[in-house]
Amino acid sequence: MSMLEWDDSYSVKVEMLDEHHKTLFKIVNRFYETAKNNSDIATLTEIFKKVLDYTQMHFKIEEYYMKKHEYPTYDKHKQIHEDLVQRASSLHDDIQSGKVGAVDNACTFLKDWLEKHIKGVDTQYGPHLNRAGMH
Repeated sequence: MSMLEWDDSYSVKVEMLDEHHKTLFKIVNRFYETAKNNSDIATLTEIFKKVLDYTQMHFKIEEYYMKKHEYPTYDKHKQIHEDLVQRASSLHDDIQSGKVGAVDNACTFLKDWLEKHIKGVDTQYGPHLNRAGMH
């Protein structure tokens, strides 16, 4: 069973960004499944790095469109992204060093982040980008 299942409640109503979010779900679910199977630290670190790299790429694109279309809370949203990347980077380091509980902490963080950030923060920019012609 996957940790996260995509449904329309996660949609920001911008196809490209929804596809990014779906890809993040796939990578995060791969991390979760790998962790559940007690895989080695190197494998977990590698997958978590993929989560981190993809997230940073996605954030740059998301921020580009928010700024281009003058999203009113762009600065606040960008700061949230920076905080998430900082926390994820710290978790990556904890996993890589074999810190006790790091993998469980990472799973909890990823689930909370994707659920709360997409549904609670990202869905707010959808209507703004839609009005700017993005669908």
